[in-house]
Amino acid sequence: MQSNLSIEDMSDNIKVRELLSEAKNDFRMAHSRHDDFDYYICLCALFPPMRNIIRHWNSNQDMFLQFVKRQGELGIHHFVQALVLYFCKSKYHNDLLKYAPMFLKKLIDDDYLSYSFLTGWEGKEITLDKFSKLKKRPTEKTFLDAIKPLIEYLKKTTFEEVEMEESDDASPANEEKTEESKEQIDSTSSPTETALQKKQRELIEK
Repeated sequence: MQSNLSIEDMSDNIKVRELLSEAKNDFRMAHSRHDDFDYYICLCALFPPMRNIIRHWNSNQDMFLQFVKRQGELGIHHFVQALVLYFCKSKYHNDLLKYAPMFLKKLIDDDYLSYSFLTGWEGKEITLDKFSKLKKRPTEKTFLDAIKPLIEYLKKTTFEEVEMEESDDASPANEEKTEESKEQIDSTSSPTETALQKKQRELIEK
């Protein structure tokens, strides 16, 4: 499938869907029971190392969202299982795995993947679809080990946010701020770049 796609075609989701359908017909995979593979086929075809998945995801995310919606509750399971194989087992995996934490962070920031689903899976509260052909338990462990710094960062950030909310709820009502204090707040309110964000930016810019 990838050999039939130009760089320009990769941003054309209609063209991609047409080629995906042709490829599945050629390999006798047109039946809906093979829909799990749509995620993995498209991830590998659309995001080789030369087309960084973090930079170019927005061009194709609607197509993947359609895949997820089509499969209902299990759609997100199959999407994550395909990501595991893409980052850990595709022929480019040695070049790709380092981008996995950054990509998942992007999915969470864009509300494409929920924090609770990711941490639930990591904490074994959620088990990905065991009947899917994409299910590879040892590979899931490799992937989870690779994204462990991200999960720890998310847990820490969420814990700090909860603490701040509880502190705000417990404090007495503040008096109306003066214009001077407002200016001070405005001057210091711009978010600073964390070490994780800096590392993500540097890797993407390479």
